Amino acid sequence: MKAPAKTSLDENEKKLVDQSKTLEGFTHRELTELARQLRSRRERILRMIRGRKREARKQGALSPDTGAHDKKAELIAAIERVHAALDARTHANRGAGMPAAKPKAAPKDTAKKSADAKAGEKPAKKSAAAAAKKPAAKKSASK
Repeated sequence: MKAPAKTSLDENEKKLVDQSKTLEGFTHRELTELARQLRSRRERILRMIRGRKREARKQGALSPDTGAHDKKAELIAAIERVHAALDARTHANRGAGMPAAKPKAAPKDTAKKSADAKAGEKPAKKSAAAAAKKPAAKKSASK
């Protein structure tokens, strides 16, 4: 078994990641706040990684910033745990205390009736104004 890797998380990030590992006593609001804080930290580290890559490209050097990538991976794992807990609670609480949804009744066959009624009607005639704008096509005299 591998020894746990040395993490580059600061104290606050470590505290947030540790909180994401035990989520039983948290309310929905606390979970959403924890997820927000973790996402904020993840976005900060992503900006830092992009900035370091940009600076390394400018200098023409490679920047194997593994510590920042490890930190990002730990934050992403913590975010996924919190979101899984939120989803589980949402699905467990969905519909609690509410009556079950009733299936919709099948629509009546009104479309068929209206199509049959329209089939018997004569087509609308052109108005005098429309007929004046567009003269009728001449019939050919070929027989």
